[in-house]
Amino acid sequence: MKKFLEENKGLLKFYSIAARIVGWGLVCSGTIWFLIYGFCILALSDAAGELRWPHTLKNVIYSTSSFVFEFLFPGLIALIVAQLIGYMTANKNKHGRLLQYGEYVLYAYAALVIGKAVLQYYLWHGIIPEEQGAGGLLFIQPLVVPVAAKVLIIIGLAQALRRVMPVVEESKTLV
Repeated sequence: MKKFLEENKGLLKFYSIAARIVGWGLVCSGTIWFLIYGFCILALSDAAGELRWPHTLKNVIYSTSSFVFEFLFPGLIALIVAQLIGYMTANKNKHGRLLQYGEYVLYAYAALVIGKAVLQYYLWHGIIPEEQGAGGLLFIQPLVVPVAAKVLIIIGLAQALRRVMPVVEESKTLV
């Protein structure tokens, strides 16, 4: 492992910097988008005199789920990757907090993906008529298979991180 790290130190440093830029870009731009979207929707709804809870609730759910699933967690995963690469290539014996709790961040993301899928199913179930019978399964399949794949990938990454960190820490103490 040490030989690989020495041979590819420049490339790994580039990947670490790129992952850090992408991670912080997603987290910061997502936060800015979330705040601007929230304030604009509330201001427009209030100005039009339509500040009612069902309308506002839909916008809150949309903006929150978009922020969490499209900006926050992908940004955190990019920052975890950046810290992992930086920890492996640097001579420091201490890793960052995000890397320390990276496994739990990934498990939380997997749980939220499952929760979002269950919520979508119940929203679709209310929309899709019961008379469709087995044909209604065609609406559920695009929801279940990608979610199962996504959850398995996220849990696999968490397990890999959990198993890699002790190896990296041990190799750092041997140096």
